[in-house]
Amino acid sequence: MTTMTLDYARMLYDDLPIPIWLAGLNSKWHYFNKSWLEFTGRSMDEEIDSGWMEGVHPDDREHVRHVCETAFHAHTSFEVEFQLRHASGEYRWVMFIGRPHFNENGELAGFIGTIHDMTHHRAMEAALQERDAMFEGLFEHAPDGILAVDEHGIIQLVNRQLLAMFGYSADELVGQPLHILLPEEHQQHHDELVQHFMVHPRTRPMGAVHSLVARRRSGEVFPADIALGPVQLPNRRLVLATVRDITDRKKAEEELRLYRNHLEDLVAARTRDLEREVQERQKAEQKLARSNRDLQDFASIVSHDLQEPLRKITAFGERLERKYGDVLDADGKDYLRRMIKASERMQKMLNTLLEYSRLNTRALPFEPTDLNRTVADVLSDLEVRIQESNGQVQVGELPVIEAERMQMRQLFQNLIGNALKFHRSGVPPKVCIWAEEPDGPQGERVRLLVSDNGIGFNEQYLDKIFHPFQRLHGRSDYEGSGMGLAICRGIVERHGGSITARSKEGEGSTFIIELPRLQTSQEQ
Repeated sequence: MTTMTLDYARMLYDDLPIPIWLAGLNSKWHYFNKSWLEFTGRSMDEEIDSGWMEGVHPDDREHVRHVCETAFHAHTSFEVEFQLRHASGEYRWVMFIGRPHFNENGELAGFIGTIHDMTHHRAMEAALQERDAMFEGLFEHAPDGILAVDEHGIIQLVNRQLLAMFGYSADELVGQPLHILLPEEHQQHHDELVQHFMVHPRTRPMGAVHSLVARRRSGEVFPADIALGPVQLPNRRLVLATVRDITDRKKAEEELRLYRNHLEDLVAARTRDLEREVQERQKAEQKLARSNRDLQDFASIVSHDLQEPLRKITAFGERLERKYGDVLDADGKDYLRRMIKASERMQKMLNTLLEYSRLNTRALPFEPTDLNRTVADVLSDLEVRIQESNGQVQVGELPVIEAERMQMRQLFQNLIGNALKFHRSGVPPKVCIWAEEPDGPQGERVRLLVSDNGIGFNEQYLDKIFHPFQRLHGRSDYEGSGMGLAICRGIVERHGGSITARSKEGEGSTFIIELPRLQTSQEQ
């Protein structure tokens, strides 16, 4: 190429928007057009010879040099992709293309070439590869089975979960009709549904198709849910199907149904039991109401009909003793005294029985009751008996509870009175009264203890002492009607509590009472 021709070519190349380079027969680069210099941001002097190689990324430099030298020696065209430093300072991917050119005699005159910026293409290609990898990962590792079929219902693509679900290999399924995954009796109908879906494609979410039955390679049939979605490709349409094995869910649903039925049966049975209990309770309440009325009638009879003739017996007996005592012999006087004492005992028994019957029939409402004051009032009433027996009563701090005051007074009156009465001969009675915190939720109940150093009793008779008219000692030893502890138990139970005792013969007794601190109902 002559100098004039070369200059003309350079002027032409400088106006082109594509980076262009020229090299001679000696493999020396001697020209780079304006677009090249603008791309690299370097001068012509810096680029000629092999200077432009300084802009090649160090990782690519030896490879580029080898490709170029090989092509120059073989007089062949070449293409090589590498990273070239841009005028901005960043490396960009470029396609470096070189072609040999010949003169009019067919002799090699040198090489001419261009570069093309491939950075955007590379980025797009990487994005596509990332998208393809992501899709493949999602497709292969999805928790459900996924397959794609064409417009004829032929399987085109399957993932590993679907293969594991049905027990096939990919080669056994791809290219087969979709109905291979269904029981034979459902295949024809399913093919009709596929044809209809292809004509009227629409997305169907999971569970939209009910009672779908699938078949594994082994022939086992199982329930499944399926979601469908049409996918339009440039040249054809596919249907993407997601299949879910719902065997465990169906089993759980059946177990839940059976459990609900069982629960409903239990509820119905319990409802019947409760209705029966309510009816029985109503009958018991009616019976109790009748019993209370009978008890009130009995109390009225005791108060009037029985006590009146008893008072007459006592009064006429005393008159006989005063008026005719001197004319009676010893046996007559003894008989008369026995009759009067028997009538007096009968009077006391009727009075205590009347007291016992009135525990509920004439009960007063519950109210805050300071047991310290209650015990102090009882000790005031028993002051003479305490002095006569040379006894001692020690009282600790007692709580305030909701109770009927008069019945609490009667409770302590009976317990302290018994402790003073049943003392050992020659041993002054000693009574201790205190409170403890019982087991259970703190503060809901109180425990009261009344202890003595008296004669005690054998604990095998523990239940007996709380029954009406039950005595462990003869009347000649200790007076009384045998109703005191029965009245105590009635008072405690009416307050929702309990009473028991610990004792040994000759070593005293301790009576233990537990009561609620607050009453839940006033209707006791």
